[in-house]
Amino acid sequence: MHKTKNECPVCGSYMNTESMLIRIACGYTVNTNYFFCKKPPLGVMPRSLHDESRLRDLQGAISRAYSAEYEIKEEWIREYNELIYRLGTRKK
Repeated sequence: MHKTKNECPVCGSYMNTESMLIRIACGYTVNTNYFFCKKPPLGVMPRSLHDESRLRDLQGAISRAYSAEYEIKEEWIREYNELIYRLGTRKK
């Protein structure tokens, strides 16, 4: 807990001390006697970012397997093609 009454220690927003419980611009909750910054829970990575990251991982794995003359797993090829289709459709 941070015991300053004037500003949020995270974003520096001015705190209005007239109300008992307020929400500052940055989204943190403030109690006027003592205020504590409560971060919101971590959400989920957007699907498009996840898909792009996964596509890069698959491209690297397929490339390494090909260069080392190892068998390329069918699951990788199937997932790669699904991601190419999904990302290609989204970009149009």
